[in-house]
Amino acid sequence: MFLLDTCTLIWLAQKKDKLSPKVEKLLGSNEELLFVSVVSALEIGLLHQKQIIEFSSPLYHWWTQLLEFYEIQEIPISSTTAIRSTTLPLHHKDPSDRIIIATAIEKGLTILTPDKHIQAYPEVTTIW
Repeated sequence: MFLLDTCTLIWLAQKKDKLSPKVEKLLGSNEELLFVSVVSALEIGLLHQKQIIEFSSPLYHWWTQLLEFYEIQEIPISSTTAIRSTTLPLHHKDPSDRIIIATAIEKGLTILTPDKHIQAYPEVTTIW
C-alpha cells in the first residue's frame, strides 16, 4: 500500500518520464492500493493558483478524474494526523509534507517520493 507524495501524483498525471523506473513499475502494476492525502489537493491548488502548473480541465475535474482513473483513495487529515505532524523531527519544515509523513506513519503506508527530506525520516518507508 502506497501513499503518493504530491510531486509523484503530478508526475503520474503529467510527466511520467520524471518517475523513477521502480515507481513507474509499481504504479503500473495495478496490484497495489494507492492513496493520497487530501493535503496534496491543497498543494496542487496553490501551484495552479500561482500558475506553476496548468491542467487540461478545471482543477476539481482533473483531480477527481485522476483519482478515479488510477483508483487512488483519498485520506482525510484527522486531528491526530495534524498533531502528529507537529511532533516530527524537523528534517522537513514543509507542513504539507509533514502531514504526508504523519499520514504514512499512522496508516502504515510506504511513501512514493523523490524528496530527500521525507526520506530522512526513519519512521517511514519510502521508495523512489
